[in-house]
Amino acid sequence: MCATHTPEQIQNARQLCTAIRLGLREFDTEERREGYDLLDVTAQITIEDGMKIAYAECMLDARRIPISLLGNTAARSAAG
Repeated sequence: MCATHTPEQIQNARQLCTAIRLGLREFDTEERREGYDLLDVTAQITIEDGMKIAYAECMLDARRIPISLLGNTAARSAAG
């Protein structure tokens, strides 16, 4: 996954991840978009056993993220 990125790009992305983790709620829409673009974030949403699941990837990682039970927005709100 990281083979096409330089060590400097990876380091910059890690620094961005730290900034995102510490202050994502403070970012405006454009700053969030820039962060997602820099990390090359993609996600595919699917339904498995009645759960919404996001398969998310970026240049640093890939994860399976349970979002919520179908029709259950409270689970999503509690996770955010």
